[in-house]
Amino acid sequence: MLNQLGSIIWTVEGPQVIFAGAPMHTRMTVVKLSDGSLWLHSPVELNPVIQRAIDKLGPVRVLIA
Repeated sequence: MLNQLGSIIWTVEGPQVIFAGAPMHTRMTVVKLSDGSLWLHSPVELNPVIQRAIDKLGPVRVLIA
């Protein structure tokens, strides 16, 4: 589920949502910080597969929704 873009950056494609009547794709960005923790931007719906993949990367310290 995680798509690695660089040594410390991943994306996760989320479900399509309807916003203002138009279908929109969702995508979360995950960045590993220098202390080993994670920064998540625009979180997608969590499921067990995504949870396990993120847990393997490190603890989430910053969540920007």
